[in-house]
Amino acid sequence: MNRLERQPHGKWRLTNKERTPLARGKIKAEEARKRKRSRNRAILAVASSLSVPALIGIVALSQHHDPGLTTPISTPGIVRTETPKVTEQDEQKLIQRAVEKRGVKLSQQEQELWQGFSPLPPIDDENTAPEFIKRFHETLNRMSQSDNPYFQESAALLTSLINNHDANVIFGRKVIFRGESVATAVNTIYLPNKIQWNIAISRDQLFRGHPLDLPLILTHDARYINNQIAFISGLGPSLPMQEKHALAKKRFNTPNAFLLEAMSGYAAEAEAHIHAFGLMGYDRALTRSDHDAITLGFIRNGENSDSPYWKSFLLMRYPNMLKGWSLN
Repeated sequence: MNRLERQPHGKWRLTNKERTPLARGKIKAEEARKRKRSRNRAILAVASSLSVPALIGIVALSQHHDPGLTTPISTPGIVRTETPKVTEQDEQKLIQRAVEKRGVKLSQQEQELWQGFSPLPPIDDENTAPEFIKRFHETLNRMSQSDNPYFQESAALLTSLINNHDANVIFGRKVIFRGESVATAVNTIYLPNKIQWNIAISRDQLFRGHPLDLPLILTHDARYINNQIAFISGLGPSLPMQEKHALAKKRFNTPNAFLLEAMSGYAAEAEAHIHAFGLMGYDRALTRSDHDAITLGFIRNGENSDSPYWKSFLLMRYPNMLKGWSLN
């Protein structure tokens, strides 16, 4: 019979007379079991101090899980770590169920509205700013004519702000936010008697993107602005404007509030996209966009902007979202 001896630090070794293949196999099996137990203890030790969304992220990452394919979890104590790849047929079924849930019907008018709105070639001449302005306003105009309620509401808000000089649109070759290139970014300017929003838009995005990309992004931005307006309006008429602005700055410059805004904005974007699919059908040439992963993630995570699973999905998809911040 072979005999295994343990060294002081827990490693297995064989006596000189017992270095057989069978013994070596036992050593490897035991060491594998020890590594697995150690890894599981480490995960549980970290998870014990975190919330359920954070736990979901840890387990998903430890399993090399694709963050774009998160499955809704019905019970907080049960975490699914393996989700099959979504085929085009499965994707279409998921979207179709979401469309039917909202009762959205096909619209020929909507199809015609966006079919002729193909991307334009990039313009490099700095003196062609009127072309950018024209394209932007044409986008808002089509959004206002759309049967998509999310596009309508977003266009109405942005048009009103621009006409009242409460918002400016700035075009740049690239828009950088928190060190990364983005399609748009909103900068809030607190003036003595009002708030002004500067909406920066990437010229490349404006002219090279899919027809629905900019409307979806502007829907996201409009939700963010609307949330700010609602917060200040809810403070009451008796509070001086400067104090309202101070509270708004404090509210929107914290990581938790920023994350909530991201959850709300991306949810509005996903809802607008679901309605676009319902109005125009599952036409990959027309309704597909760079935002497909967000829309599918929203559907697969409960279609709830406040869901902890939606939060977990966004944090995994955008790991630099809270770079430099730590959540309370």
